[in-house]
Amino acid sequence: MAGLVTAIPTLSPEAKIIRDAESNLPFILGITIASFLLALVSVFLRVYVRAFVVKVFGKDDYTIILAMVRILLSSIETMNFLIFFY
Repeated sequence: MAGLVTAIPTLSPEAKIIRDAESNLPFILGITIASFLLALVSVFLRVYVRAFVVKVFGKDDYTIILAMVRILLSSIETMNFLIFFY
């Protein structure tokens, strides 16, 4: 198993300019970040209302927090893939 480490490929500046001109990466990152922020604000508001206004915090609230953490990790993984390997 040793020796299976691969290096991140690097592009020349000219190749990067050409790739960026043909890429939808900024659009994809913008949509991903905007969607994540909208979801984060929604979950934050729900947790705030349930914990401090209604003062009833149930299993569904813990589940939505765990789902938000999973979405956060997935979004980070997706953005890292798009930035470094696309």
